[in-house]
Amino acid sequence: PKRLFIGEAKHESRLDAKSRYVLVHQLIREYAMAKTLIAVKGEGLEVIPFVVGTDTEYLERTAQVRFLVEQGWLKKENVLSWEKIKNLSATGP
Repeated sequence: PKRLFIGEAKHESRLDAKSRYVLVHQLIREYAMAKTLIAVKGEGLEVIPFVVGTDTEYLERTAQVRFLVEQGWLKKENVLSWEKIKNLSATGP
């Protein structure tokens, strides 16, 4: 109840030759918007961003994820693989 989860997902299928470059540009906007809305409304929520994709090593090298991590907005443990999501759903939290 005290957390707002926001995230982006990259599916393994590619829509075009450059689709691997499209991922979390929206997440930066979502994070800024969520923090602004919480500040304006005076809510005591913690914003927790996450990213899901096939290759977490690749995701961690992207400019957007590096930026979010360097700013302290995204924790590396919240860069998740589809396999981890699958395992979590099979075993529970």
